Amino acid sequence: MHILNGYTVVNLVLDNCFIICKKTRAHFKLALRYCKQQETQLRADAYANSLINKDPATFWQSIKKDSSSKLTEYADTIDGVTGEQNISEMWKGHFQKLYNSVPCDNDAVNFKNI
Repeated sequence: MHILNGYTVVNLVLDNCFIICKKTRAHFKLALRYCKQQETQLRADAYANSLINKDPATFWQSIKKDSSSKLTEYADTIDGVTGEQNISEMWKGHFQKLYNSVPCDNDAVNFKNI
């Protein structure tokens, strides 16, 4: 095994591979970031063109398609509560407490005077 300035040939090759991998990874990340920015710009341009062409149906279809792909339609769990009925009961109780936390006797009188 050859030794050069305290490094073996294997260490030199591995160091070279590491440097090359580090550079290519950085180039890839830069290219990926550029592609994502271009995609966003192309989408914005398409939205603008559909509005310029006075085509609101295409505009809203594009918005719906692009936004629905990133979201689920309904939440499965809210504040540890699951199920449609249980979640609606949780919100019902929440808003009942909220609306009943402030006395509204004067509001009824003011409403009748309008």
